[in-house]
Amino acid sequence: MPNSNGRHRNSAKPNGLRRFLEVALSDYRHVGALLPSSKYACRSVANQLPTGAVNVVEYGAGSGQVSREILGRLPGHGQLVSLEVNPDFAASLGTIDDPRFTVLYHDVVAASARLRELCEGQIDAVVSGIPFSFIEPDDQRHIVANTFDALSPQGHFVVYQNSTRTLGLLEEHFPSVQVMFEPRNFLPYFIMVAHKNGQDVASSGQKTAEKRKKRRLATSR
Repeated sequence: MPNSNGRHRNSAKPNGLRRFLEVALSDYRHVGALLPSSKYACRSVANQLPTGAVNVVEYGAGSGQVSREILGRLPGHGQLVSLEVNPDFAASLGTIDDPRFTVLYHDVVAASARLRELCEGQIDAVVSGIPFSFIEPDDQRHIVANTFDALSPQGHFVVYQNSTRTLGLLEEHFPSVQVMFEPRNFLPYFIMVAHKNGQDVASSGQKTAEKRKKRRLATSR
């Protein structure tokens, strides 16, 4: 259970599949999944962190599969602040032994309005696995708008869901959103990456096109 200030500092192994299922069935509205994310899905999500990301916030850490993958990408001075409202998951997350990791037993809707208070330094990315379909439309808008405001100028909002229902809302607030499909999960994920600076995506796309052009020229010689 969380301590008096709602924080967990961390250490051990994730719950088994049976325990995850028990928690999910008892609180499906907040969990939104019957099984933990697969290792392939976790890697695909973590791959969307911006280059050089140091400070990351996670909405809905669950049993910590994605959290561990994110921690594996962060530098030694990095920071991952994870929000989890389910008390069973919050308690198990508290066993992750990593000084860069903090769990907050907070509701995402309320916490999103004060992200800069919860995370030291600029926020390079926010990763979200919360089931948006179970959240009231106005609260969804608050979460997305608050996340946009809290991100650094080059920040990413990475949202993984079983559908693209959230895509339109992301596009209302972010200048550029990319969508990827990860089938190696039950159920498959759509990974939506909202870029606060849309020019980054255009620049990346231009560089990729230039590389392809150079390869074509090289092979034609």
